[in-house]
Amino acid sequence: MLGALDASTQIKRNLSRQVHRLHVDSSKSPKLILKWHNTRGLKEFVKYVFIPSRARAEWNISRKLRELGLPAANVIALSETRCCGRILQDAISICEEVPDALPLATALKEPERFAPLFAATLDLVLKMHAAGVDHTDLHGGNILARPDDTGVLIDLHAVKVRERVGLTRRIDSLAQLTWSLQGRIDGEDLERFLRLYAEQSGIEDLSPAVFTQQVRDSFQAYRHRRFHSRTRRCLINSSKFCIDSPAG
Repeated sequence: MLGALDASTQIKRNLSRQVHRLHVDSSKSPKLILKWHNTRGLKEFVKYVFIPSRARAEWNISRKLRELGLPAANVIALSETRCCGRILQDAISICEEVPDALPLATALKEPERFAPLFAATLDLVLKMHAAGVDHTDLHGGNILARPDDTGVLIDLHAVKVRERVGLTRRIDSLAQLTWSLQGRIDGEDLERFLRLYAEQSGIEDLSPAVFTQQVRDSFQAYRHRRFHSRTRRCLINSSKFCIDSPAG
């Protein structure tokens, strides 16, 4: 299957996966996105003996979200390479590209799209959490804005479907999302977004004001964690970064 990459455009590449846009000859066929997930280290070799690979998780969650009526990437194929029948070497998923969609963080830069996207994003997050859907990597790049200003969830391997999304997870999820949309939804707009979420989500444990403050506190904690995790990643995976400590 990887021979298909010869007729593709690479969109993204990191230590754990490659993302390619496949070149499909037929103008009537949807454009396709291929994700190739590789297995890194002993921990992941053992891990994926017992839990689904990221590709299979995307396949499963894509179908579950569509059953729930939530807009999500349509995963149409998957492949796994396993050694001795159980040890995962790599996994591939293929999904349909969302036509003419932009990452939410990019689309919000267009002033005329701000109001409808603001409302659509709020509605999507409310519906997700009400349905027990928890996207553990919810940010402005994992929601695509379609031309009609509705959103589509991607990176579905990070989605968990639970009986309910608890208050702590709701707060952390909103903190991560609003952190990623800094410069797009700020100030009074951010306050309004969080207040409307608190009022419409049926949260009874906290007042909208207290809920908003807890999201802000989680926002600061998330920013701190992200800074340190990205610093550690740079130091581990790159020879171009170093720590220079003054003597004494």
